Amino acid sequence: MRDKIISFLRTKNIEIPDNENEIINLFLGASIVGKIDYWLERSFDFIDNEKPKTPFEREWSEVAKEDKAYRTNFAQLDNEAKTQLKKLLQETIEGVMFSTLSELNENWSICLDTNNMKGNANENRELNTDLWKWIDLFGQNE
Repeated sequence: MRDKIISFLRTKNIEIPDNENEIINLFLGASIVGKIDYWLERSFDFIDNEKPKTPFEREWSEVAKEDKAYRTNFAQLDNEAKTQLKKLLQETIEGVMFSTLSELNENWSICLDTNNMKGNANENRELNTDLWKWIDLFGQNE
């Protein structure tokens, strides 16, 4: 697993640190930022596009109805409102993650353990401030 983690970080053009805790920290950060980016991209798609990229096979499904409702309502917004909505979504998602990481720092040690690698992701007890570093390193939704 160590090789997979290092290989993954290299695909992100990250210099691999010598310290295993730092490697684990970066891996956790890349994972978190990947999830943030996924959900932002999904939300931004509803805001920016009146139709989904791929049509639904079952237009009557609850998922299709919800998708259409989002797109129909957001299409009525002007560009400034769309920009502000996207900013609010990004601040909210990042804020939730920041608060969660702050609480973890205070009360928990985050240890990731694989077959051949073990490390403490929050050795420095600064995961919440690491979030901003991770977003700069790995983020796609700026």
